Amino acid sequence: MVPRIIMSALLAACLVLPFESSRVLAQAATNATTSSTEVEAHIKSLQTELAITPAEMPQWTAFADVMRQNAATMQTLYQQRSQSTGTMNAVQILESYRDFAKMHVADLDRLVPAFAKLYAVLSPEQQKTADALFASRPAHRNRGAQ
Repeated sequence: MVPRIIMSALLAACLVLPFESSRVLAQAATNATTSSTEVEAHIKSLQTELAITPAEMPQWTAFADVMRQNAATMQTLYQQRSQSTGTMNAVQILESYRDFAKMHVADLDRLVPAFAKLYAVLSPEQQKTADALFASRPAHRNRGAQ
């Protein structure tokens, strides 16, 4: 249910392990297509886990909107790639992996400020929950293992 998180971990691993990058990203591109229903379920789950209050809703809504936008732009990129997968040569495939990485960075550039604004209004208990949620994500564990 968290393919974008998995994609994050895979992209980070690809930066560290260039030899494996084409295999890893190919698998990520295959597995990371996310329906709007799955995105909404993830957003709802995160909202529940963080116990977002009515006072925090403006920041939450802005953060959730960025998550939706990021999912939509990444889905578009996956669809474009899947339409040309059979005709791509090795250079084009590597270029598509580069495009995924660039899109992921752009997504994070939008997501981090929105989350920072939300995090700033969370109670200390909610911040601890957020810290634990993000610390348990695969990208964080992989980074620590290097």
